[in-house]
Amino acid sequence: MRWIRNFGAILILVWIVGACLKQPELSIIPQITFQSATLVKGAGSAATDTIILTIGFADGDGDLGYGPDETAIYKSSTDSINLNPAFYFLYDSTKPATSPWYQVNQSNFTPAILASLGFPQLHYVDLAAVRKNKNVVAFDTLPSPPTCKSWTTTPTSTQQQKADTIYTQNNPNANNIFMNIYTAPNAAGPFTYYDPYILFGNQIPCPNNVFDGRYPVLSSNLGNNSPIQGTLTWKYISPLLYYIFQGKTIRLTVYITDRALHKSNVVTSNDIVIN
Repeated sequence: MRWIRNFGAILILVWIVGACLKQPELSIIPQITFQSATLVKGAGSAATDTIILTIGFADGDGDLGYGPDETAIYKSSTDSINLNPAFYFLYDSTKPATSPWYQVNQSNFTPAILASLGFPQLHYVDLAAVRKNKNVVAFDTLPSPPTCKSWTTTPTSTQQQKADTIYTQNNPNANNIFMNIYTAPNAAGPFTYYDPYILFGNQIPCPNNVFDGRYPVLSSNLGNNSPIQGTLTWKYISPLLYYIFQGKTIRLTVYITDRALHKSNVVTSNDIVIN
């Protein structure tokens, strides 16, 4: 169900107060405050519903946001944070019980490239490998039966003549704004966590990081360690929000991370009644 990848996380307003007059004393761990949240029902034949979330932010060194073309944040010439969204775990089939796990991006590492790097025996962890090597301790923690959250189906290719079911794990650094949704039959509660993956069941593939997204760089002086404060308004778009939550009350929890991977506090929204 690839259509859900059209979900958007769109920044529509950023207001930044720099340190023009006086540098405020702010923590380098970002702090956020909840301001408002609404769900707007789409109209027309191609309607998309939108959650509009507004939070205040403050950060002592201003390292907030990812650039539109960034694939990694380089902390030094030898240390970086990879921002690519999906990774596949590999193991060395010659020593499956003792070898370490390898993490690479499937699109970048074909068998020929692996061989040129001196790793001709590395293979993706797929269902066939798990079933064949049941004695491997690392495989004991893998979700079984396969769920779309942790497994994906690769297409056929010149390197791989038939589709295969491959184990995946989300990159926790791919996004920098994180949202969970809780639902209740009415404002009185009780509220329970809504797992977006139940919409797909075990249909493979399904999207990663369903309710998470990226906000852009917020500082005009990124790298100068200047404190910033402001307001961030973020839109989350889907053709199914109203359909899923109609007749319920929803509540959001949100946090952000900065470029050093500091996690902000978590804020909770007002209750949103979906009529």
